Amino acid sequence: MNNVTSSAKLYDMFAAEIFRQLAFDGIAFFLAENGILANKKVVINDLRYQDIQRALEQQLLGTPYRIKRTEGGITNTFLSNMQLTFPDVQKIIHLPMTEKDTQTLTILKTVRTILTTPMCYQDKPIGAIMFFSLAEIVPRSDADLHLRAYFASFLGTTITNSKNYALRQEQYRQITYLN
Repeated sequence: MNNVTSSAKLYDMFAAEIFRQLAFDGIAFFLAENGILANKKVVINDLRYQDIQRALEQQLLGTPYRIKRTEGGITNTFLSNMQLTFPDVQKIIHLPMTEKDTQTLTILKTVRTILTTPMCYQDKPIGAIMFFSLAEIVPRSDADLHLRAYFASFLGTTITNSKNYALRQEQYRQITYLN
């Protein structure tokens, strides 16, 4: 993964590994950019849920999360640099929540488990990841929490390295052009 320079490929590779090791149906990736948590990709593991993937991507692109505590769970994960776990969303879906979180849950329809974790580079959050299951409750163990945190940290480092590589390549092109 460290040799991949395309962020889109990184998200797909990361998701494939998560789906291989943990029982989630989908993952949404967010990066902090200009005061918002911009959705970079939504990956769904089951073709039956492609309509949910498209609807979620459209909603997240149309109404990004501003980096404020009042925006929702994903921003709280980012700002607190801590994982949030909702083992069975159906038990709490009636509780008051932000408009964006309500919209997300409406799109996810039968969502059961949601886990969010910060994506970090050198222990500082650069984004967040939302893991979700649409049919079954995903049991959580301490080992799973550590695995997700490790993967998120690894992905944060890899994305940062990818951006730095792209920047160096562009600088090299500009210097070559000027010479």
